[in-house]
Amino acid sequence: MELDLGGYNKNSEILSLKRDLSPLGIDVAGATRSNFEALLRGMKGDLGWDEASYRELIAARKLRVKNIVLAKRLDRVVGFIRVGDDGGVLGIATDKNLRSRGIGKLLLFEAMRMLKRRGVELATLTTGAENFPAQRIYGKAGFITTGSFFYLSKKIG
Repeated sequence: MELDLGGYNKNSEILSLKRDLSPLGIDVAGATRSNFEALLRGMKGDLGWDEASYRELIAARKLRVKNIVLAKRLDRVVGFIRVGDDGGVLGIATDKNLRSRGIGKLLLFEAMRMLKRRGVELATLTTGAENFPAQRIYGKAGFITTGSFFYLSKKIG
Protein backbone atom coordinates (compact mmCIF):
# COMPACT_ATOMS: atom_id res chain seq x y z
CA MET A 1 0.00 0.00 0.00
CA GLU A 2 1.18 3.53 -0.57
CA LEU A 3 0.27 7.09 0.35
CA ASP A 4 1.17 10.27 -1.54
CA LEU A 5 2.24 12.72 1.17
CA GLY A 6 2.07 15.75 -1.12
CA GLY A 7 -1.39 16.85 -0.01
CA TYR A 8 -1.41 14.97 3.28
CA ASN A 9 -3.10 16.91 6.06
CA LYS A 10 -4.71 15.12 8.98
CA ASN A 11 -4.23 17.91 11.53
CA SER A 12 -7.91 18.11 12.51
CA GLU A 13 -8.13 14.31 12.88
CA ILE A 14 -4.94 14.32 14.98
CA LEU A 15 -6.36 16.98 17.31
CA SER A 16 -9.64 15.08 17.63
CA LEU A 17 -7.89 11.77 18.41
CA LYS A 18 -5.64 13.46 20.98
CA ARG A 19 -8.72 14.96 22.64
CA ASP A 20 -10.42 11.54 22.71
CA LEU A 21 -7.35 9.82 24.19
CA SER A 22 -6.55 12.52 26.74
CA PRO A 23 -9.02 11.24 29.39
CA LEU A 24 -7.23 7.87 29.21
CA GLY A 25 -3.92 9.60 29.95
CA ILE A 26 -2.51 8.70 26.53
CA ASP A 27 -0.05 11.00 24.78
CA VAL A 28 1.83 10.55 21.52
CA ALA A 29 5.30 11.96 20.84
CA GLY A 30 8.56 11.22 19.12
CA ALA A 31 10.89 8.74 20.76
CA THR A 32 13.94 9.70 22.77
CA ARG A 33 16.78 7.43 23.88
CA SER A 34 15.25 7.02 27.34
CA ASN A 35 11.69 6.25 26.26
CA PHE A 36 13.03 3.90 23.56
CA GLU A 37 14.48 1.83 26.41
CA ALA A 38 10.98 1.76 27.94
CA LEU A 39 9.65 0.51 24.62
CA LEU A 40 12.13 -2.35 24.63
CA ARG A 41 11.10 -3.33 28.17
CA GLY A 42 7.41 -3.29 27.22
CA MET A 43 7.74 -5.18 23.95
CA LYS A 44 7.26 -8.65 25.32
CA GLY A 45 4.32 -7.62 27.47
CA ASP A 46 1.03 -6.18 26.37
CA LEU A 47 2.25 -5.05 22.95
CA GLY A 48 2.02 -8.73 22.10
CA TRP A 49 5.11 -9.15 19.97
CA ASP A 50 6.81 -12.51 19.76
CA GLU A 51 10.42 -13.20 20.73
CA ALA A 52 11.73 -12.83 17.14
CA SER A 53 10.16 -9.38 16.73
CA TYR A 54 11.53 -8.32 20.10
CA ARG A 55 15.04 -9.46 19.15
CA GLU A 56 14.78 -7.65 15.79
CA LEU A 57 13.94 -4.40 17.53
CA ILE A 58 16.79 -4.83 20.00
CA ALA A 59 19.13 -5.36 17.05
CA ALA A 60 17.71 -2.19 15.51
CA ARG A 61 18.74 -0.08 18.52
CA LYS A 62 21.22 1.54 16.17
CA LEU A 63 18.17 3.05 14.48
CA ARG A 64 17.81 6.72 14.96
CA VAL A 65 15.05 7.25 17.46
CA LYS A 66 13.82 10.11 15.27
CA ASN A 67 12.10 7.41 13.20
CA ILE A 68 9.92 6.16 16.07
CA VAL A 69 6.72 7.67 17.45
CA LEU A 70 5.51 6.38 20.82
CA ALA A 71 2.13 6.34 22.53
CA LYS A 72 2.53 6.50 26.30
CA ARG A 73 0.12 6.19 29.20
CA LEU A 74 1.74 7.69 32.25
CA ASP A 75 5.29 6.30 32.00
CA ARG A 76 4.36 3.14 30.12
CA VAL A 77 4.64 2.65 26.36
CA VAL A 78 1.27 1.48 24.97
CA GLY A 79 2.07 1.72 21.27
CA PHE A 80 4.65 2.66 18.69
CA ILE A 81 5.27 3.08 14.99
CA ARG A 82 8.67 2.79 13.34
CA VAL A 83 9.36 4.25 9.89
CA GLY A 84 12.35 4.35 7.58
CA ASP A 85 13.97 7.45 6.16
CA ASP A 86 12.52 6.44 2.79
CA GLY A 87 8.91 6.54 4.05
CA GLY A 88 8.43 2.82 4.61
CA VAL A 89 6.37 1.84 7.65
CA LEU A 90 8.52 -0.81 9.33
CA GLY A 91 6.32 -1.74 12.25
CA ILE A 92 3.36 -0.65 14.32
CA ALA A 93 1.92 -2.11 17.51
CA THR A 94 -0.50 -1.12 20.25
CA ASP A 95 -1.23 -2.55 23.68
CA LYS A 96 -3.69 -5.39 23.15
CA ASN A 97 -5.75 -4.12 26.11
CA LEU A 98 -6.18 -0.67 24.53
CA ARG A 99 -6.95 -1.54 20.91
CA SER A 100 -9.88 -0.05 18.96
CA ARG A 101 -9.54 3.32 20.71
CA GLY A 102 -7.66 5.20 17.97
CA ILE A 103 -4.10 4.80 19.24
CA GLY A 104 -2.86 3.03 16.10
CA LYS A 105 -4.56 5.57 13.86
CA LEU A 106 -3.03 8.47 15.81
CA LEU A 107 0.44 6.89 15.65
CA LEU A 108 0.09 6.43 11.89
CA PHE A 109 -1.17 9.99 11.32
CA GLU A 110 1.64 11.46 13.44
CA ALA A 111 4.29 9.38 11.63
CA MET A 112 2.99 10.49 8.22
CA ARG A 113 2.98 14.13 9.35
CA MET A 114 6.59 13.70 10.57
CA LEU A 115 7.69 12.17 7.25
CA LYS A 116 6.00 14.93 5.26
CA ARG A 117 7.84 17.60 7.31
CA ARG A 118 11.09 15.84 6.39
CA GLY A 119 10.29 16.07 2.68
CA VAL A 120 9.29 12.44 2.08
CA GLU A 121 6.80 12.34 -0.79
CA LEU A 122 5.55 8.73 -0.68
CA ALA A 123 4.90 6.44 2.28
CA THR A 124 4.65 2.69 1.80
CA LEU A 125 3.76 -0.35 3.88
CA THR A 126 2.80 -3.98 3.60
CA THR A 127 0.14 -5.84 5.53
CA GLY A 128 -1.35 -9.29 5.52
CA ALA A 129 -4.19 -9.99 3.10
CA GLU A 130 -6.38 -11.10 6.04
CA ASN A 131 -5.43 -8.25 8.39
CA PHE A 132 -8.65 -6.33 7.88
CA PRO A 133 -8.42 -4.12 11.00
CA ALA A 134 -5.03 -2.80 9.84
CA GLN A 135 -6.27 -2.35 6.29
CA ARG A 136 -9.17 -0.22 7.59
CA ILE A 137 -6.79 2.03 9.54
CA TYR A 138 -4.47 2.39 6.54
CA GLY A 139 -7.40 3.17 4.25
CA LYS A 140 -8.66 5.88 6.64
CA ALA A 141 -5.17 7.37 6.57
CA GLY A 142 -5.38 7.58 2.77
CA PHE A 143 -3.24 4.58 1.78
CA ILE A 144 -4.21 2.76 -1.39
CA THR A 145 -3.43 -0.80 -2.42
CA THR A 146 -0.93 -0.78 -5.27
CA GLY A 147 -0.27 -4.47 -5.73
CA SER A 148 0.00 -7.83 -4.06
CA PHE A 149 2.65 -10.44 -3.63
CA PHE A 150 2.91 -14.01 -2.47
CA TYR A 151 5.18 -15.72 0.04
CA LEU A 152 6.22 -19.12 -1.24
CA SER A 153 7.97 -21.84 0.71
CA LYS A 154 9.35 -25.27 0.11
CA LYS A 155 10.44 -27.79 2.68
CA ILE A 156 14.00 -28.87 2.01
CA GLY A 157 15.06 -32.30 3.18
